[in-house]
Amino acid sequence: MRLLSSACWLLCVAIFSSCKTEKANELYATLEQSLGSSDRTLDRYTASVLFELDKKLNEAFSQEKAGFWYPKAIRINEISKKTYVYIETLKGAKDKQPVIINRASSDELFAKLIEYRDSMLGTDPKINEVFKEQEFLIIKEMNTSENNKENFYKSFFQEKKAGEISLFLSTLQNRIKIFENKLVIFCNEHVGGMNDWFDSYSAIIGQNKAQLLPGQFIEITAGVGAFSVKAKPVISIKKKLQEISEDGAVHYKARVPSTPGNYFIPVEISFIDEFGKQQTISKSIEYKVVKPQ
Repeated sequence: MRLLSSACWLLCVAIFSSCKTEKANELYATLEQSLGSSDRTLDRYTASVLFELDKKLNEAFSQEKAGFWYPKAIRINEISKKTYVYIETLKGAKDKQPVIINRASSDELFAKLIEYRDSMLGTDPKINEVFKEQEFLIIKEMNTSENNKENFYKSFFQEKKAGEISLFLSTLQNRIKIFENKLVIFCNEHVGGMNDWFDSYSAIIGQNKAQLLPGQFIEITAGVGAFSVKAKPVISIKKKLQEISEDGAVHYKARVPSTPGNYFIPVEISFIDEFGKQQTISKSIEYKVVKPQ
């Protein structure tokens, strides 16, 4: 079984195993909060893409293609929500009981992940062709063999602390949001662009974590609205102009200082709003470097 290099999960395995329980739980909680923040950002991003795709249903030139791809995007959204909620029930979020996953629950989760993958890829042959070989979730190659089920249980649940298990489940949820977002964007891109007009845009700036360990990487994503290039954004980070990627956003990554303390990174986005006026939004991304205990 090949594993995807998940920053959060490997961080736990490599560092937290030597931490005191109380301090480890604090760090687990901090990372889960960061993942939760990422999930909410991805939800807003995905919702904005679905909204744009919905609008294309009423555009004469895009109506036919939108009629084909919009139901697929909605299906993708529904499949992801169902799987996300299922994992949330495993975390015991409502009763606040420690997370314990036995072999039976592990096997069921493994089967649900296979079902999720197959359902997502099965929404359209083009989606299957493009994404079937890409790494997503935690496991690259998932099949129903008993050996893989056993390895899955041993790797992520057997003799693991409740905090480790909860963080792993949160990581799975985050990967589901990422995969959902990729596929919804894929659907929207196959409809094509709308006309040159747009309704409204606002600057979006997000970060992967608010609290990091020395030497970790902070990642910043900055763009306009649904990360569109139509607003002609000009983005600078730490007063240096950044290259806009194909998705209309800047993806900045930098190693944080080795000295614990509070830090900030200035981000500035200039763009043309729906009225043709130049707008500039400035924000300081704040984060904290903590010393591992």
